[in-house]
Amino acid sequence: MHELGHNMKLAHSGDGNNPYGDQSGLMGYSYGTDNGPKMCFNGVKTYQLGWFKEYHQDFSSDSGFFIWEGNLMGFVHRDQITKGEKMILRFIDNNSNLHYFVHFNRADSFNTGTKEGRDLVLVASGYNRQGTRYLRSNLLAELSAGQQFMVPRFGGALLRIFVSSINLETNRARVNVNYQNCSDDASYRFRMHSNSLNRRRRKRRRRKRINNPSNLRQNCQWIAQVSRRITTYCSNSKIRESCRSTCQTC
Repeated sequence: MHELGHNMKLAHSGDGNNPYGDQSGLMGYSYGTDNGPKMCFNGVKTYQLGWFKEYHQDFSSDSGFFIWEGNLMGFVHRDQITKGEKMILRFIDNNSNLHYFVHFNRADSFNTGTKEGRDLVLVASGYNRQGTRYLRSNLLAELSAGQQFMVPRFGGALLRIFVSSINLETNRARVNVNYQNCSDDASYRFRMHSNSLNRRRRKRRRRKRINNPSNLRQNCQWIAQVSRRITTYCSNSKIRESCRSTCQTC
């Protein structure tokens, strides 16, 4: 099936620096068996082939910020899919021409032989090359429930892919996608918690107030300088809202 994939103009599926390293699908390593292993093509290749096209959904960085939440169904359970559910999500970064593909690699039925990312949500990428379908993909993430993958500079902002749940009984993965401006508010200032300073620091700060009253307040950049501050101050809802990048709330 690997060589047949090449005949269908499919390139290899890599993982990091290994051009054959994605073993979730058939276009990673080639196996020397005629009838196995039982596995599918990955999300990138399946999208290229146009299979399950009615269950694809595209998002573009040029279309503005968006939020999407819904179920992903594995390829092997097409008969169970309901209205509004998807199999493959594609995210198009028009700045870099890099495309990101997300699918649920359900290890069941004719995909029981998948060797990587079993029953996980997989994120892979590929460049859009004009005039060719021969697109090498690269596996970026294998996400279980509660995990996320972020693209910091997707079209100039942050793309966040979060897996809220995976249910193997219903064969669905619940995914939340959030694409929005994720910069800190440079004008935001807040008053420091008085109990966060020890006596020595408070005395020093009192002396500085006389000459520099602005020392009474701090900003998002000050929080980002020390990891302990992020834990302490990002628990405040107003700070989280204003320091979105520092507190990683988008």
